[in-house]
Amino acid sequence: MLCCSTTFRTGSNQARVEVKQQIRKDDPSRTDISFQVTAGEQVFVDRVLVSGVKNTRQNLVDKQLLLKPNDPLNQSALVEMQRRYYNLALFNEANVAVQNPAGLTDRKNVLVQLTEAKRWDVVYGAGFEAQTGQPQTNCRAQQSLGGSSTCTPEGTAGASFVFRRT
Repeated sequence: MLCCSTTFRTGSNQARVEVKQQIRKDDPSRTDISFQVTAGEQVFVDRVLVSGVKNTRQNLVDKQLLLKPNDPLNQSALVEMQRRYYNLALFNEANVAVQNPAGLTDRKNVLVQLTEAKRWDVVYGAGFEAQTGQPQTNCRAQQSLGGSSTCTPEGTAGASFVFRRT
């Protein structure tokens, strides 16, 4: 419903929708439906309070803010701000909410609570492994089944790299 979407974008968070239906007198198989939308009181942003930022540059955090003081409180902007913080992939948690949403005041604080993800460290190493020894019993079994007459022990070598998140 376009009217309700517009109502929430302009800061009216107490919108009411009244639905009326009436059977048509000229054709009882048809019904007329009407919607009456009452916007309610308009609510504005008082302050935007951001917490949980330690290592991330403040200007990067501020770029994601879609609401500023004195803007109409926009529910769509709150959801979009939270999505933007998650899309940065710098935060494990991003909560954007209105402080005291049921309160009667016409000015509300927007709370942005962020939990930064741990930083990445790369730890690397290399190793070598060799294996030697006497032929195993399976070599003798291969020879008895008509396999190759010589059976040599196998050796292995390898390298590994480890990435660790700290």
